[in-house]
Parts: sequence; C-alpha cells; structure tokens
Amino acid sequence: MTTQRSSPRTFSEVDEGDAAPAASTATAAPAPERAVGDVILIGDEGRWYTRADASAHPQATKKLLGDAAAATAKLGDRHVGDFAAEGTDVLRAYVSADGSVVATAYRGLGSWTFLGRLAGGALVVASDAFTQEVENVKLFGLSLSKGTPADLHASVLERRPALAKSHGAPVVLESSRRSAAHAWDTYGLKSRVGRRR
Repeated sequence: MTTQRSSPRTFSEVDEGDAAPAASTATAAPAPERAVGDVILIGDEGRWYTRADASAHPQATKKLLGDAAAATAKLGDRHVGDFAAEGTDVLRAYVSADGSVVATAYRGLGSWTFLGRLAGGALVVASDAFTQEVENVKLFGLSLSKGTPADLHASVLERRPALAKSHGAPVVLESSRRSAAHAWDTYGLKSRVGRRR
C-alpha cells in the first residue's frame, strides 16, 4: 500500500465538518521530506502530525474505546479526530464544550493528558502519566497516576483560575483535530523532555 503525502495545512485551516477557524497568523510550511500520510499540522519546530485512527491501535480494545467515549461524553467533550505525531503513537483527541480544554487519549487509549492554554502563553496540564512542571516556560503540570478523565479535567479547571491571574484568560480553541494537535505540540515544546508521541 502506498501512502501519499498531502500538502500541509496551517493550524487555522479546517477539516471537513469542523467549526469555522479563528483568525490566525500561522503560515504554511513545506512538509518535511520524511512526513507520510495526510499531514494536518507542521508544528512550531517542524514536528509533523497526520490523520490517524486510534481504534486501529493494537491495544485499543472495544472496551477502552467505549469507556473513553462514555467518559468524555459525561464531560461534554467532543471527539474531534485522531492524529499521529511523526508516525508514532496515535492520539484520540477531544475538545471541551467551551473550547478551553483539550483531552488526548493515547497508548491505545490507556493514558490521558488534559491541556488548557492561557492567553499569556502558559499551558495548564493534568496527566495520568509523568508530567514535569517547567515554570520558566510556563508549563504548569500535574501528574495524577490513577486519575480518571473526570479527575484530570477537573484538575485543569481547578488550577487554571489562580494561574490566569498572572498568565491571562483561558484560550478558546477551534474544535478540530488540528487544534488538538497544536496543543499537544505546544506541550511537547514546553516539556523539554523530548518529542511527544
């Protein structure tokens, strides 16, 4: 099977069925030569993100998929699509009803990270995986090793108001796969622990 590389789209462009984009100054960048598949985003340091199908992951059981759908539905989050970062692990992405929180399920939907951006460039993170807080790049992270999606979502919402006093109001994101991939890319850049999945 041959995979064709598509031309990359900027962060502000919209997938079919997505909400209209917010204004953006992002410009299109050429797809890296190694990028294969339907490229949806070239990140700030050249990381590339493509469309993917998290349900095809070997560890994504019917139960995990159902549990993820039920948990996010209770939170009012919308599944906006799945994406792969540089051809590695596939992430299933959700955006909250108000557009201020991105949830990503990965490792076959067995691990969760919730992200909330603030206008001053800060990122509030709650994850059930290791998360390093790096204040000098405005990454405010919390690890909850046995945290459920509801716990992680609540943690972002609880921590955000105090941080917003110094770092600006929550950023409302467009409800799209590309927007979720951009939030994940920002997390990777700020975490300084290597390329994110």
